[in-house]
Amino acid sequence: MNNANAVERSRQLRKGALRMRILIVDDNKLLLKILTRTFQNLGATVTWFDDSNDAISQLRQVGAEFDAVISDYEMKENPDGCSVLRVAHESGVPVLALCTGREIDDFAKEDLEFFRKIDAMILLKPLEPRDCATLLESCNFKRRSDGKTD
Repeated sequence: MNNANAVERSRQLRKGALRMRILIVDDNKLLLKILTRTFQNLGATVTWFDDSNDAISQLRQVGAEFDAVISDYEMKENPDGCSVLRVAHESGVPVLALCTGREIDDFAKEDLEFFRKIDAMILLKPLEPRDCATLLESCNFKRRSDGKTD
């Protein structure tokens, strides 16, 4: 995408052109509220959970209805975010993993292998909404090109 197209796309996203169904899972309720509002303002329909068990249940029931799942990776409860990501992946939904306070070099080897295995995109906190929107659009494009949307 050339610079002029990138600027135009950024302007469109600010106007609410992100038409996706997103599931967000995080045990931090403030961050959930911020992410939900941010993506709704970008035009997405958002379902959120602060409990990984509830999120997993929802994914098992209607996972294919989502265009992307954004889940915290390091959650305090059990099952953790890793379990949410696995179920999302099994449902065929593109996964973005939110990771708190880590740099890529700080991940354990098995964590990075897991992300690679499920083709997850890693988002490091703090998040920039435009960056998230760009990644979500790539998830949506991948699902469309795989024939996995309405």
